[in-house]
Amino acid sequence: MIINSKIFSIQLAVAAFFGVACAGSLCRLSPLTCCKRALICAFILYVLSRCAVKMVNKIIMSALVKSQMNQEEEQNRGSHE
Repeated sequence: MIINSKIFSIQLAVAAFFGVACAGSLCRLSPLTCCKRALICAFILYVLSRCAVKMVNKIIMSALVKSQMNQEEEQNRGSHE
């Protein structure tokens, strides 16, 4: 199952933004400081999660291709016997 990296990363970044903003607000930081920290955190998390999901998708695809090749190879052996 291939994961849509853009949608997943955006959802994670939005959740992180509000989480960091709320945490900063609870620590009585100024709204500007909360916003800056939340934006930086959301951006970094977006980039990292996008890269991680792409790597996972590549691993899944290579495993699927290898599995299909093995199945075809076994079918070819079975038909030649």
